[in-house]
Amino acid sequence: MLFTIATLPTLSLLLSCLSTTTASPTNTLPKCAQQAGTSIFKTNLAYNISQINTVIGVFQNASWQNIPETSTTGSPNAIGSVRNLNFAGSTLAEKLTYSHVTPKLFEQKWYLSNAPVFVLAGALTIDYYYERLVVSPLCDGTGASKVEWTVDFCANSAAVAKTLFDTVHATGFARVNTELGGKVFVSC
Repeated sequence: MLFTIATLPTLSLLLSCLSTTTASPTNTLPKCAQQAGTSIFKTNLAYNISQINTVIGVFQNASWQNIPETSTTGSPNAIGSVRNLNFAGSTLAEKLTYSHVTPKLFEQKWYLSNAPVFVLAGALTIDYYYERLVVSPLCDGTGASKVEWTVDFCANSAAVAKTLFDTVHATGFARVNTELGGKVFVSC
């Protein structure tokens, strides 16, 4: 699903989902005792991977997602590095398990290492999540890129968690696009 800034869900919408709803380091997801789900965010950007890497290229820096880091450990993009993020009233400790950052491909994988966490004023419990972010060439690779950000998760409400991940990822890449100049991808 592609989001624009005008269509991003609000916190009240996320919370209203609660009243209507009842990938790991080894690539094996643990058993989910609550509700398992997947969020897949896809978009195309009118910038090449080198340009996008200037904004997203270091795992320890999540400022482009508008999620403040409280601390980090490890060298930039080193496997095992951890970033602690302050998000929706909780600290999320995310541990990097894979990183391949070049001018021709960006791919990183990480997971929540301090689960369970309680977000949205305790209304959402997340038992785990595993994320994979890939930015690859589009067209001839010199002027556009495609983004695919997949999250496998377990939470007390899969609908709310999916909406939350979709919103955070869409907002993050809207910020990346704005920071790079705001061009709109039309076609190759």
